[in-house]
Amino acid sequence: MSPLLLFGGFGRMSTDPGVIVFGTLSTHYVGLAQAHGTGRVAVWGDFWILWDQEINRNDDAGTTPTVQFWNNLLL
Repeated sequence: MSPLLLFGGFGRMSTDPGVIVFGTLSTHYVGLAQAHGTGRVAVWGDFWILWDQEINRNDDAGTTPTVQFWNNLLL
């Protein structure tokens, strides 16, 4: 998957050993996930991921990395 764009996001943190980091920016965690009950919880540190221009953005290979991100995270 191509890198995702981050526009002024916020670092996230957790002291829970069950948390999985799936996104980093420099030394900050921007994506965290964890199993919870029979489901899972995910936290992303920026709201850009909901913008139409980002969801519809094609990378150099002609794929849409944000759509792939949502599919990987939620399905």
